[in-house]
Amino acid sequence: MTLKELQDQIERTIGKELPTAARLRDGNCPVVVSRAITATGKLSVFANGFALYETECGCTVFRVDYCGGYTYFGANTENSLSEEFFADKDWWVRLVMEGEDRLTHNRNARTEKHESFYEFNDVALSSYCTESVQEEFILREMVEQLFSMMTQRQKEVVKLYYIDGLGVKEIAAIYGISHQAVSVTLSDVKKKFQKNRKFFE
Repeated sequence: MTLKELQDQIERTIGKELPTAARLRDGNCPVVVSRAITATGKLSVFANGFALYETECGCTVFRVDYCGGYTYFGANTENSLSEEFFADKDWWVRLVMEGEDRLTHNRNARTEKHESFYEFNDVALSSYCTESVQEEFILREMVEQLFSMMTQRQKEVVKLYYIDGLGVKEIAAIYGISHQAVSVTLSDVKKKFQKNRKFFE
């Protein structure tokens, strides 16, 4: 079964609340298709349009109809695959990528709760309001140095999110990528900043 064929068999999720993994497992919504991913991992798609991705590292629930194109990032490159690319592929290919991205994002979010990050937004910058030309110059230099560590896509996503105030889903729509990919990009920038934080102190 292809991804498009699967999407034609399930409900759309717009306007529906994201269920928990437990509610999906224990509810009475039928499973349309399921596949073992590893010895202990499994991907299941329910008639209500939600997918449950389970591995030994955890589980996550996501909306199948939100799985469009996909952008992945290398050390200095990024590559994009269109929604059409996945439409005639096996149903599970794009969904496994989504599940893995979500698990990675969830792990990073848990880690980041215990880390500090200087938010790069208007509020944070306004807290650094300077009274001297020298201090303003140093602040601008810090911002430029931070941006120099990012890929072009990271710069664009950071600007849209922190400066222009767009949400993750809005940014995803602009680039035609999943909102998990946007979240992963923002998380990668935070980790890059933490790793190089000594340059800003």
